[in-house]
Amino acid sequence: MEHYFTRDPGGPHALRRLEVVLRGEKLVFWTDRGVFSPGRIDRGTRLLAETFRAPGGARILDLGAGYGVLGIVAARVVPQAEVWMLEVNRRAAELAERNARENGVNRVHVVVGEGLDALPHDLRFHTVLTNPPIRAGQALVFSLYRQAIARLIPGGELWTVVRTRQGAERHLAFLADVAGKAELVTRGGGYRVFRAARRGNFEG
Repeated sequence: MEHYFTRDPGGPHALRRLEVVLRGEKLVFWTDRGVFSPGRIDRGTRLLAETFRAPGGARILDLGAGYGVLGIVAARVVPQAEVWMLEVNRRAAELAERNARENGVNRVHVVVGEGLDALPHDLRFHTVLTNPPIRAGQALVFSLYRQAIARLIPGGELWTVVRTRQGAERHLAFLADVAGKAELVTRGGGYRVFRAARRGNFEG
């Protein structure tokens, strides 16, 4: 059985066009069979998209980008942001590139790969956004958290969303242990949004 975190989905295509409003921005997303949540923007991604903050001019990573929702929202609402989107699923990554063009955002880089080693070695981020692939297992998700925190500048932040009933408190504890500080930012619809700072603070 193929999952949304399959590298090369082999099933037939079923393109679909979604029109949504996020952070007050009218956006269009093309989706397809074999990617995560093709029928609608899932509640967790929507909650994180409406919640995260990043400074102007930030370099932002959308980790496990899917068809690009978080990265494209960031590119639209964060002034002068440079956005990187990392996605293991080639079909989803191709959609992310298409959606970036569709929504008129630039300074966006889409990379296909599994883990942050797929990115340039010296690349560091002010902000990492992720709706992690929970179904891939806790060990993989926690490994991605650890890799992402290592790529933050000092004081940089990782923002993640986790369904409450899927062990959200364990995620918060792990992030606090690895980053030094983590907190619950908001909750809604059965999800929780956390942020973790790398030796920084939560001012602003």
